[in-house]
Amino acid sequence: IRDEGTMASLFTFGETMIRYGIECFVIAIRFAPLEDEPPVQRPSGALNYLRSIGGDELNVAIAMSLLGRKTKYTTILPSGPLGKLVSDSAIQNGVEIEDIIYKSDADIGTFYVLPRDKTVHYQRRNSAWAQQEPDCFDWERMLRSMDNPWMHVTGITPATGKIPAQNWTSAILQALKMGVPISMDFNHRKQLTTIEHLWNLTTPHLHHMKLIIFAKDNLIPICRMESLGNFSEPTEENDPIWSEMIGAIYKKFNGPRIACCFKTRDVNGIQKRWSVIADSQGIHTTYDTPTYHIPKDECGGGSAWAAGFLDSIFQVETAGNSKTAGRRADLLAGLCQEIVGDHSTVTRQELTRAEENSHGKEYRVGLENFQVENQVENQVEETLEFLKRAKVIAIIRGKSDCDTIVSRALEMVSMGCQALEITMDTPNIETVLGNLMGKIDPRKCQIGVGTVTDVIQLEKISKLGIVRYAISPIHPTNFVKECHARGILAIPAAFTPQECWNAFKEGAKAIKLFPAQLWNPSTLKDMLAVGPLGKLNVMPSGGISPEKAQEWLDAGAACIGLGSKLSGSDIKFVKETKEYQEANKKWKEIEAPAAREFFERYAQ
Repeated sequence: IRDEGTMASLFTFGETMIRYGIECFVIAIRFAPLEDEPPVQRPSGALNYLRSIGGDELNVAIAMSLLGRKTKYTTILPSGPLGKLVSDSAIQNGVEIEDIIYKSDADIGTFYVLPRDKTVHYQRRNSAWAQQEPDCFDWERMLRSMDNPWMHVTGITPATGKIPAQNWTSAILQALKMGVPISMDFNHRKQLTTIEHLWNLTTPHLHHMKLIIFAKDNLIPICRMESLGNFSEPTEENDPIWSEMIGAIYKKFNGPRIACCFKTRDVNGIQKRWSVIADSQGIHTTYDTPTYHIPKDECGGGSAWAAGFLDSIFQVETAGNSKTAGRRADLLAGLCQEIVGDHSTVTRQELTRAEENSHGKEYRVGLENFQVENQVENQVEETLEFLKRAKVIAIIRGKSDCDTIVSRALEMVSMGCQALEITMDTPNIETVLGNLMGKIDPRKCQIGVGTVTDVIQLEKISKLGIVRYAISPIHPTNFVKECHARGILAIPAAFTPQECWNAFKEGAKAIKLFPAQLWNPSTLKDMLAVGPLGKLNVMPSGGISPEKAQEWLDAGAACIGLGSKLSGSDIKFVKETKEYQEANKKWKEIEAPAAREFFERYAQ
C-alpha cells in the first residue's frame, strides 16, 4: 500500500466546464473609482465576459503538475473544438490525458458567475459528462498505468447525477482494492444536491481515506448528522468551537486527516486565509501565521489549497507535519488567486520563495505597499462624518419579499434619503444587499445594517462590499473592534450614561441610544453637557417620529434613526396579504408624500 511521504503520482477525474463571468466584477469591483465602475447594463447592452476553463479536479491536477508532480486526469468531453479547448489546457500544463473519453454530438457544460446575486448558474444537462454510461471508465487499467498512484476525488462529481455517482463509487472501490491512497475535497455545492445526500454517499468510504477537506459551512451540519454535539455557529473567527468540531469529526472516523479552510475579508477586499487540521497528533492551525491577499478571481483558490496540501504530504520531509501542509496550502491558494482564471500558474520556485519569506510569520501576497490600516481608519471616519451630515438614518425592517424591500430602499433614495439601515432580520438580507449594490451611489446615500447581534453576521455581510456601518440593539463582544477592522463604522447600543461612556472607551465613534422612547431630548442635552460626555456621537433610535426629529437634533444628537414611521409600515407584512394591501395604500397616499417632504427638509 502506497502512503504519504512517497513520490506519488496524482490521479483525478471529474467534469470540466467553461466558465463565464462579467470581467469587471471579477477583478475590479472593489478597487475601481466610482466614476470608472460600469453602469447597470441594459438587457441589450454588451458586457465583457471572462472565459476560462473550470473544473475542480483538473484545477488540482494542473496546480500539482506545475509543482513538478506527475498527474493524470480523465473526463468525458465533446469531440469538437470545445472539448479540444479543455484537453489542450491540460496538455499545455503537463497533465496526462490519454484516457479522456470523447463523445460526438455532445456539448460541454458551462457555468456563469452572477456577482450581484452571489450565485453560479450551471448549464450542463446536455453535456458529454451528463451523458456518461455506467462503467465507462476502466479504473483498474488507468491506475495500473501509473507509478505510485494517489487518487483525489471531490464531492462535486457524485452530485452531478446518478450515473456519475455510480462511477465515482466504482473508482473509489477500485482504488481501495488496489491499495491506492485516496483524498477527497468534500466541496458541497447546494445547486447540485443537498449536504445530507452527499454525506450519505461519502460516509461508507471515509474510514479508508487519507484526507478529507471541508469548508467551514459543512462542519455544523455534519456534526449534527453524526450526533457529535449540538454546536452553534461561533461568533469569533478563531473560536475554539471550530477546532472542537473538526476534532470531533476526526475522532468519529478515526482515519483520515480532517482539514478545513477559513477565510475572512475586510472592506478593502483583503482576504485572510488560515487552516485547521486534525490528525493523530492533535489539532493544528495556521491562524498564527495567516496568508493575506486580494483575490483577482473568486475561483480556483480551493483547488490550489488542496494541491498545496497534497504536495506537502507527498514530500518525505513534510509528510507528517499537518501544520506545514496547511501553511503550504494557504500560500499556494493566495498565490494562485493573483491571476484571473481557475488554473494555478504558480511554479515550485515561486512557492518555495514564499515559504522561505514567510517562515514563522504572516505572509502578504502582493500587499507589500498596501496601506491597509490607514485606509480602514479613514473610511470609518468618513462614514461617521457622512451620517452626521445626513442627520437621519431611515430604517427598513422588512418581512415582505426581496423585490419589495429593494424597491422601497430605492424609492427612499429617490426621495432624498442619504442613509439607509437594512435590518439583519429582513428575509434574504444578503440578496437584498447584493441587489442594491451598483444601484445606489455611495456619494449620495450610504447603506448600513441593523439588528446585528454577533460577529458572524458581520463577517457574512462585510464581504458584500456595500455595508458602511453596522448598528446593534446591544453591545456584542468585540463588535467595535471587528467592525472597524473591516472599515465598517460600529454603532453599538447603550441606554445609560455609563454604558455610553464604556462604549466610547472601547473605541466606538458613534453610539446608538436605545430605546430612545424611554429618554427625551432634554435629558440627552443634559447628558451631553456634562464634561467629557460632550465628545460622544449619540444616535437616538426607537420610537422617534418625524415630527420630533428636529428636537433630538437640537438637543445634540449626531444623527437619529427612524423606522416604519418614515419608511412605511406596509413592508412589515407579507405581500398579497390584506394587511399589506391596506398599509401599502396608506403608504402611497399619505406616508410617501410625507417622507419626501421630510427628506427635502433635511437635504444638504
